[in-house]
Amino acid sequence: YYATKASDGATLTFAGDGDNLYSYSLVTFTEINRTVGGAYTTQDEDQYWEFVQFGDRLIATSIENQPQYYDLTISTHFEDLPGSPPRARHVGVVRDFVVLANTNTLPSEVRWSGDNDSEEWTPLVNQSDAQTLQDGGWIQGVIGGEVGYLIQERQIVKMTYVGPPVIFQFDVIEAGYGCSSPYSICRIHATAFYRGH
Repeated sequence: YYATKASDGATLTFAGDGDNLYSYSLVTFTEINRTVGGAYTTQDEDQYWEFVQFGDRLIATSIENQPQYYDLTISTHFEDLPGSPPRARHVGVVRDFVVLANTNTLPSEVRWSGDNDSEEWTPLVNQSDAQTLQDGGWIQGVIGGEVGYLIQERQIVKMTYVGPPVIFQFDVIEAGYGCSSPYSICRIHATAFYRGH
């Protein structure tokens, strides 16, 4: 479930279940699945859609399906996010980059889009690239902002933009402790909460 506001001031609400994506208005859920590419792959009961807003685009991810996008000003249905991004369990926005984490390649991989371009996913083009975290287990979630935080099973990693050629610097800020439940992470202002262990 995700509520957002477009640049024209319109407030929109979305939701996802094991098979579909929906818009919500008053008391009605309307299915707005993609029109090209066929039905979504049914998700396991312990997997969920995650949503993030990137400008006027709402981006939705699940590990079983290609990342989806919905233009808040003109779309009537979700569609596959262009540029061949990986499937991923988690999504966030760090500075002007869409960040996908826990991908279908590796559960400890983080991939980011081109600078201010949610459709560019070719490595080393417009600063798009990837990083595999060698310790800490699965990435359980992404907290975005001016800097990013990757919450893993056994550590927390700070993701700081430093520019080319490195693009992002990754620093462990908490070792040995992490998040046991991937969908327990929530952020309130400058504070994040999650189920730890």
